[in-house]
Amino acid sequence: MLYLNRDTGDKVATKLLILVVALEDRITKQEMSSTWIWPQIQLLSPDSIYSSRPLMNGYKATTIETSLELLSKWMKECDKCHDATCRLSDGQVPTLKHIHVIDIREKDIVERDPSNTRYAALSYVWGQSRSAMRDQMAIRQQANDEVPGLFLDMAPKVIKDAVHVCNILNIPYLWIDFYCIPYGDPTRQSLEIDAMGEIYRYSNITFIAGSPLSSHSNEATQDSDSGLLPTDFARDLGAEQRIETIKNHRYISTLRSALQQFADSNWTRRGWTMQEGQLARRIAFFGQHDILFMCGAGCSREALHHGEHGHGLIFPELDLHCLGTNVLAALGWLNSPTWNFADYSTIQEMYRGRQLSFESDRLRAISGCLNIISRRKGIRGFLHGLPSRDFHFALLWSGEYDRPSGRFPSWSWAEWHTPSHTRAPHYLISPIPEQHSFSNIIDESEEAEHGNQGRFESDLSGLIFNVPDRVRFKYRCAQNFAHIQPLKQEMVIAITSEMAYFFVDIVPDQFVGGEHEGYKKIPSAFDSWTSAPVEWDLNAEYPTPLHRLYLRDSSEKSYHGWHRRWYDGLIIPMLNFPLTLRGSTLTWLLSRGIWLIKIIEVESLEGDDDTPPFHRVFCLGIDSSDSVPSSGTRMGMFCLPKEVWDRAGPREGKVELR
Repeated sequence: MLYLNRDTGDKVATKLLILVVALEDRITKQEMSSTWIWPQIQLLSPDSIYSSRPLMNGYKATTIETSLELLSKWMKECDKCHDATCRLSDGQVPTLKHIHVIDIREKDIVERDPSNTRYAALSYVWGQSRSAMRDQMAIRQQANDEVPGLFLDMAPKVIKDAVHVCNILNIPYLWIDFYCIPYGDPTRQSLEIDAMGEIYRYSNITFIAGSPLSSHSNEATQDSDSGLLPTDFARDLGAEQRIETIKNHRYISTLRSALQQFADSNWTRRGWTMQEGQLARRIAFFGQHDILFMCGAGCSREALHHGEHGHGLIFPELDLHCLGTNVLAALGWLNSPTWNFADYSTIQEMYRGRQLSFESDRLRAISGCLNIISRRKGIRGFLHGLPSRDFHFALLWSGEYDRPSGRFPSWSWAEWHTPSHTRAPHYLISPIPEQHSFSNIIDESEEAEHGNQGRFESDLSGLIFNVPDRVRFKYRCAQNFAHIQPLKQEMVIAITSEMAYFFVDIVPDQFVGGEHEGYKKIPSAFDSWTSAPVEWDLNAEYPTPLHRLYLRDSSEKSYHGWHRRWYDGLIIPMLNFPLTLRGSTLTWLLSRGIWLIKIIEVESLEGDDDTPPFHRVFCLGIDSSDSVPSSGTRMGMFCLPKEVWDRAGPREGKVELR
């Protein structure tokens, strides 16, 4: 988590990272990758810390029982002192007046008002398919009708542990999706799934089953002891920690950090859990090594100690406002009623690439975040995962994605599969308007269309353009938008704008590329200009050679668009095709070329002295069999210099994108 106040951040203790270098191949690369950031070394609190940096020093952990006692203490202190950071303050009321929760004392499922009920929510990974789990639920419900409370007695350990923790924290109710969403009532089920964001938002605390062994199903892990808590409460959590004295100061090695435990957990790789962690107000993360408590004022665990403040959460002299990444991000973006495109793009980028058992859940599993943003920020909603505000910018998503699912429109990121091993997707351009946006979808005669087509000059507090230049702060620019009208079919948008035609070329590979398992490979010596025609396997998938792709206009001038990002050196393609292309797609791309349609054109007019001028056109490619397409599907996102666009001789056109 990140402290927002600089003075607070300066009081956090320093950690020493250990870098292990392999000598004579005695340490494998895998061992190095897991070793260099863990363990870390800290001063041992309270006897060896520096008074100027009292926060989050090292401490020797003891047992889970002690961690649970501290968790209870942290909850009480947070309730007492963290009004500014951890209380609901957005003025919103839940859309559902009643939800089902488990009554811990009576071992029964009851209805309660989420806005005035003290309940915990459990976030975990389902260990089996939903259909199998629902069958189990029907059996357990039938048994519970005969013997009340039997469904909890039959529950797996992760559920029983959550009930046990509720008793320790004196929380009378517990919400668990598997038990509390009425799957036998489709209408009510749909309402509660859409409101899951609010359910986690209004919970007093969210328990995260973060251990690699934790899941709903014991059978799924083949481990009867998997759950929130270990079976051995007396196990020494600090057994792996080492204490040494160096020049009169005592140092201790740390347990795995919160970030590392999140990275190790399957919880962070599942789609449904993302919004559960983001929208929570407070979290107890039950990891493989210990329990972490996180709220809007920071992260606490037994292995962290604050000198004279001990394990407390009360620091009257400090402004403790934090933002999380894997969790609690909503504490930042829900505090302001003002729409900010970065809130949406950050959520979308964190979500894409997470795993789902059913691709049909791609939008539903994030609907809690989107619905709350829509209500809180006062926008008109989302169209297949894209916001009605700044819709043009949202269309320009890019990153690493491979194949469509056939369930959503091609212009939505939800339609495309993002491999879990790839880097996070991103937006090449993001608006930061000072007062209002010029890119909106507005209602008009039961349809919607963009009401501000054309060129507009605006003052911006920033326009983030990731490559190849730096972030701009405070300058004046001109923006030119396409006319976009969602049609009544819902899956189709009509775009009226400039269109330009380009040939697509593949040049020989200058580097030795790795093999892509399961895919055919485009020959490294293949040159679409000079090589003999290739009979591509029309139904096979080929890895897209992004570094070998060029766009060529009718004057035979080519554009590569392969840039190094300024802040981390990452190579970003300006020609953002999918990661794989079918042989049938390669055939028409290389023989017919591609039409692009302009979505946004941005030109800098004035700015700071160190702000380089730029003039870029952001457009979408069109997959269509027509020589001049009037309809088609999305085929990549492209960022071109204005002179490259103009050389292609663009002309006005209209395309229905489905």
